Amino acid sequence: MKNRKNKKIFIIILIGLIIFALIAIIGTIVLHHKHMNEIERIITLHSGEVVEVDRVRLSKSPFADESGSHNVAYKILFKKDGQHYEAWYRGIKTVNDIHSKRPDNGRGYPEKWIFIEDPITP
Repeated sequence: MKNRKNKKIFIIILIGLIIFALIAIIGTIVLHHKHMNEIERIITLHSGEVVEVDRVRLSKSPFADESGSHNVAYKILFKKDGQHYEAWYRGIKTVNDIHSKRPDNGRGYPEKWIFIEDPITP
C-alpha cells in the first residue's frame, strides 16, 4: 500500500516538472520571437533591412554597465541604401510586455536601441 502511494506521488511530481519545463521552453521561444519581431519592426522603420541578428552577452555589449538579470542584448547588422550598419538592442525578458519601463521590479533596465552612424564593412 505504501509503495503504491509513493509511486503516485512520484508520478505527480514528475508530471508537474514536465509541465513546468514545457512552460519555460514555450516562454523562451515566444520571447525570442517577440524580440525578433521588434528588431525587424524598428529596423524597417529606419528604412533598413535586417541582415543578421546575434544574441550577445550583456558584458560584451554597449549595455554592460546598464543591464540586469532581466535584460538581453542583440547585435544587429542591417542594410540601408546599399550600405551595412550596426545597431544594438537591449531587450527585456518579460514575455507579457517587452516594452516595460520597469522590468521585473528593478532587476533590469528598459529596452534601448543604439544605432551606429558610420557604415561598416560586413
